[in-house]
Amino acid sequence: HWAIEEPTRCEGCGASHSYQIVHNDSSFADRQMLKLQEPPELVPDGETPQNVAICVFDDLVDTVRPGDRIEVTGIYRASPVRPNQNWRQCSSVYRTYVDA
Repeated sequence: HWAIEEPTRCEGCGASHSYQIVHNDSSFADRQMLKLQEPPELVPDGETPQNVAICVFDDLVDTVRPGDRIEVTGIYRASPVRPNQNWRQCSSVYRTYVDA
């Protein structure tokens, strides 16, 4: 089952637990994270296949299964990683993914 994470603190004024989701006035979208891996026959002996995360939306959700061979067109993105969720600053490490 899934749950919606409600924000716990307002970034503008700093008030905590001041948000409440109004489900009837909300719009929801399907989203799925996939892991794309290079074909095993193209990987040199003794090496691990490279992979990249792909974020798909709406009509692309649940259209592929593990083992399917696909071609992806999307936007390659990099987002900074916070070492600790409570810290404001980010490290110099970036998580990369493709928006499809």
